[in-house]
Amino acid sequence: MKKLKEILMESYAWEKKPGKPLPTLAEVQAEYESKMKEQSGQTSWDMIDKQMDAEAAAEIENAKKFANTPSGMRAIRVIKRLISKPYTYDRLDSVLQSLKLDKQHFKYAADAAGMNYRSSGAGIAIDDENYLDPDVSIDYINGEWIVG
Repeated sequence: MKKLKEILMESYAWEKKPGKPLPTLAEVQAEYESKMKEQSGQTSWDMIDKQMDAEAAAEIENAKKFANTPSGMRAIRVIKRLISKPYTYDRLDSVLQSLKLDKQHFKYAADAAGMNYRSSGAGIAIDDENYLDPDVSIDYINGEWIVG
């Protein structure tokens, strides 16, 4: 059977400091409020950074999951083959139509395949060195890939 002293020491409701009396409710509340203010002092940039890190980690995890699916592996293989030699928008369009990927899954596959692109507004601008139509961007609207 545990001694009363051991049971009291397990409790963290009133953290007693050696040589000092138990804190009053007002002291505990003041300490709690100061901790909350410290944490809220982080808010702006620290919390945004943490949120962005969490979102980036989730995005990487989603990309990995997609890359390990049969359609993801196929998409990566096809895009690697596409970018290995010079290609035009027409060739890119036929690949996009055959893969039937939405915009996000296309980005996952393009990243994994090593395609250079950038999101520009609603569209995707292909910056790949073998892409022969650099001023033509693509977009995915209402389930279809279109020239932008």
